[in-house]
Amino acid sequence: YEDNKKASNKSGNEHGRPAQATPETKIIQEDKGKGALASIQRFRQKCGAFVNSQVISIFIIILILVNSVMMGLATFPFVTESSSVYFAFEIIDLIFLIVFTIEIVLQLIFLGPALFQDGWLVFDFAIVAFSWGFFDAPSRDPNAGGGGSVKIFRAFRIFRALRLVTRIESLRDLVTALLGVMPRMAAIAVLLLIIFYIFAVMFTDLFGDLYRKGLTEEDYFSRLDLSLFTQFGMMTLDWAGVAREIMNIQECKEEFKDCDCATEEEKCKKTFTWAWIPIITFVMISSFIVFNLVIAVICDAVAVLHDEEEAEEAAENDVDPAMLRKKVRVLKNQVNELTNSQTQMLDSIEFLTRQFKMAELSKRSKKSSFE
Repeated sequence: YEDNKKASNKSGNEHGRPAQATPETKIIQEDKGKGALASIQRFRQKCGAFVNSQVISIFIIILILVNSVMMGLATFPFVTESSSVYFAFEIIDLIFLIVFTIEIVLQLIFLGPALFQDGWLVFDFAIVAFSWGFFDAPSRDPNAGGGGSVKIFRAFRIFRALRLVTRIESLRDLVTALLGVMPRMAAIAVLLLIIFYIFAVMFTDLFGDLYRKGLTEEDYFSRLDLSLFTQFGMMTLDWAGVAREIMNIQECKEEFKDCDCATEEEKCKKTFTWAWIPIITFVMISSFIVFNLVIAVICDAVAVLHDEEEAEEAAENDVDPAMLRKKVRVLKNQVNELTNSQTQMLDSIEFLTRQFKMAELSKRSKKSSFE
């Protein structure tokens, strides 16, 4: 029977039909598949251990810093006016980009699709992809490429410096805190927008015709959009020049235009000496009150983040923060009691020392009187 089965399988193979797989063959194939998957998994783990090691992380941070500094130096004349130096800077920048690309590829190999579930790694991936998307081949001519758009894309390479945020934990925590308070920041932004709109309409109504009459050198408030732009400068505390220019405006009376019957002060008078009142009111509300609200919200977010870190550390150590604070209070009380006891003991020792000295003096005085 076995000979006939083998002959049948052999004849089937000769006629082009596949031979039947035996159980042993299936087991071998499954073992090979498992071995291949295990090898791939080991390779991914090695990639992850390598790219996430502390040495590589520090090395990448140094590269980001050096690359940022070099992109700043590339704007100086000694680089832009020398084709060889400029070409060297371009080559070094390309090397940096290749290293960053290798890093993100290793992260992709290690994490796979899970990489896109980590916001910081997605940010790194987007920066590197953006750099390659607008990549321009190294050239010896700083003006090569012809268009202004190429220069704009080159200028945006400096955004690689933002990758420091993903590498330094304190910066990540700060950005996380800022993202956590975005709803409250949005409420403050709406409040600021309402304040801007109210004062923009007010300034346009009050001072909208000054530039048309030739009373101001700059067009500050003739339209609503120009008023908003001027207010933005005021919000940054650059308001004194605008206020002084409007307050110094003099309007002359028509009846004294060609008459010598009045002095210059009587002919022309300052009509907007009160302009500082709405301007300073806007500056105080926008710059001091609103921005103090923003700072308060950010400080509150940082404090909350700090409390969360303490809670996480306590959870890792299986320590209840409330219980820990209670133990600290108990220890403080015990230390105070020990301090009081020590003070009382020192007082007792001093008292006994004085008594001993008095006894010695009394004994000596009696001895001398006896003699």
